[in-house]
Amino acid sequence: MIFMSLENILNEIDRSREEQIKKINDYYDQKINEIKATCNTKIKHLEEDFAIKGKNDTRSIIGQYEDRIKIQTKQIIDSRKRDIIKNALEESRSHITSLNKSSKYRELLQNMIDTAITKFGNDLIIHCSENDEEKIKSILTSANIIVDKNIKSGLIAVTKDGKKMIDFRLNSIFDSISDELSLYFYENIK
Repeated sequence: MIFMSLENILNEIDRSREEQIKKINDYYDQKINEIKATCNTKIKHLEEDFAIKGKNDTRSIIGQYEDRIKIQTKQIIDSRKRDIIKNALEESRSHITSLNKSSKYRELLQNMIDTAITKFGNDLIIHCSENDEEKIKSILTSANIIVDKNIKSGLIAVTKDGKKMIDFRLNSIFDSISDELSLYFYENIK
């Protein structure tokens, strides 16, 4: 069920990302058009001013400006991609770390605990936030639960001997998938 929740989050992020992409695309399209207009004006003036120098000189100068347009356009597109990825990652972090406010948060905690039990067995120590303590007690009555003020949401499951641990804090979950999300966003920017 964790994966289903993450899939829903990714769908929401994709929708939001598309809106951000449109806004950023519109902004950068305007900038590209402004650069093209400026360069076209300069090209027109150069053509008029250097008409006497001959077509070869003019073509060379026009080629230089066209190259500049291509370079500036590529820089703008690269900047646009970085902005989109940065915004999408910020939005993704916000979505994931705010899951504790979701109506499905208890179910998410249940899935985290079930996963920890599957990996470590029933003999666990659960570290959680003060806000999550009662929810976790209602899910797992036999566990040793320790309130940790450094945990904002999610939990850390540790074996009794302290040798194994699973970090299910929501910010840690985001950190563990952020590289994959960056790659996903980069590959899906049009």
